[in-house]
Amino acid sequence: MIDRTEIDRVFKIEHIEIDRVFMIEHIEIDRVFMIEHTEIDRVVKIEHTVIDRVFMIEHTEIDRVLKI
Repeated sequence: MIDRTEIDRVFKIEHIEIDRVFMIEHIEIDRVFMIEHTEIDRVVKIEHTVIDRVFMIEHTEIDRVLKI
C-alpha cells in the first residue's frame, strides 16, 4: 500500500505544475491582450503599458518562485 504522505507529495507536485503552466499561459494571454490594447491606445498608453509589462514580468517571477 502506498503511504498517504507519498500520495500527498505527488499530488502537490502535480498541482504546482498545473498551476505554473496555467499561470504562464494566463500571463501570455494577458501580455498579448495588453500589446493589442496598446496598439489601439498607443498614444495614451505606451508609457503606462511598459511599466505594467515590467511589473507583470517581475510579479510573475516572484509568484513562480513562491509557488515552487
